[in-house]
Amino acid sequence: MNYLLNLLNVRRNEVPRLVLASAVFFLAQVDDGIVKSVASAVFNVRAGVEKLPLMYTWIAVVFSLSMAFLSWLTSKVARQRLLLGLMVFVASVLTVNALLLLYEHRSAVGLGTEAYYFLFISSELARTLMNFQIWIVAGGICYTSRAKVLFPLLASSAVLGDIAGGFTVQLLSGLFAAHVLYALAVGNMVVVLFLLRLLLRRYFVVQEESEGEAGATMGENIRFFAGSPYLILLFVLSIAVFALYTAIHYGFNVIGRQHFYTESEITEFFGLFFGLTGVATLFVTTFLLQRLLRWLGTRNI
Repeated sequence: MNYLLNLLNVRRNEVPRLVLASAVFFLAQVDDGIVKSVASAVFNVRAGVEKLPLMYTWIAVVFSLSMAFLSWLTSKVARQRLLLGLMVFVASVLTVNALLLLYEHRSAVGLGTEAYYFLFISSELARTLMNFQIWIVAGGICYTSRAKVLFPLLASSAVLGDIAGGFTVQLLSGLFAAHVLYALAVGNMVVVLFLLRLLLRRYFVVQEESEGEAGATMGENIRFFAGSPYLILLFVLSIAVFALYTAIHYGFNVIGRQHFYTESEITEFFGLFFGLTGVATLFVTTFLLQRLLRWLGTRNI
């Protein structure tokens, strides 16, 4: 045990919070792997890949509005309550989508195209919020001086969860319908909520504001952003990366739909692809990233 702690540079008193946080990261990413595989496969087959460009537009609009709303909420709701509430919202979205797919499975009429629009957009929103919130949790349970040690371990747990989620879909898609796989994600999310509540209650630290100190207003944040060339560059790069991602994502889905005809086949393919992508990510971050950072001269950041 001591050898492992020394190898990872982890202190003994950090083990309980690290184990609990790693479980949250792992299980959350299992859900991420399941949801993105199933939602994409269902949409491609039942709504059609030709509708994806419209979905990208709606996703950009919904994400922008949700992030603005989230920014407003952070000044109105206590951080711990907000974190848990947003994860409950994610679980609710997954539950609604699972029920929609169950209704479609049992109904002779089926769902309209708009229902699949909702399923795809809400699934992407739920995944984004979930991933965003677990990293905020990580920042709340790790002292700044220890983040350099603990964050990579949490990131590794997340990658392992993504791998597990992808291969779970790959193994089960031929045996179970889409609503069952989505229900599996919902059940897994219940476990995440239970563990997250324990983590927040035991280890989450809220920084107290000094007397008379208030948070920055929206106008102050905008002025700070507009006056920072670095932030503006990051904003432009983010737009470029999103545009590149959507182009690759669209081409990937079109090719997948051309080669796989049934929903179970394309779901199995997506699960396998995302699982293997996770393996590649784990290899790159473990063996290549540190060397790259050392070569760039940013190892000590």
